[in-house]
Amino acid sequence: MPIKSSSIYVHLFGKPAWELEGLEGNELDESFAEKIESLAEDLNERLKEVAKALRILIKNGWKAYGGLYDIYLTKDIPKEEAEEELRRLGLDYLEVEEEEFEEEEELEEEEELEVEEELEAEELE
Repeated sequence: MPIKSSSIYVHLFGKPAWELEGLEGNELDESFAEKIESLAEDLNERLKEVAKALRILIKNGWKAYGGLYDIYLTKDIPKEEAEEELRRLGLDYLEVEEEEFEEEEELEEEEELEVEEELEAEELE
């Protein structure tokens, strides 16, 4: 029977050109400093919220892994259960994805069967 796992991707921040409109390839004047200050305030709030969510999720059994622009969290529970947990924790703004994995024993049995079938096919040749 497959194991259901839920995952969440939490975006941290992107490349400067993604975050600052008009940055890439343009000559900048003094007014661009205001855009940078605005982004600094936005990043400050965004990252504080991410840190809060990360603490809560880890305390509740989620495993977290770092990515290039985000944090990936996973827990071996069905999507519906994960969504309910996020509601209870006040984090229901996070989007949950569900993945299914074969149990280790089932994978080994399938691999053994494939090897046996290959051997039988070779014997028939």
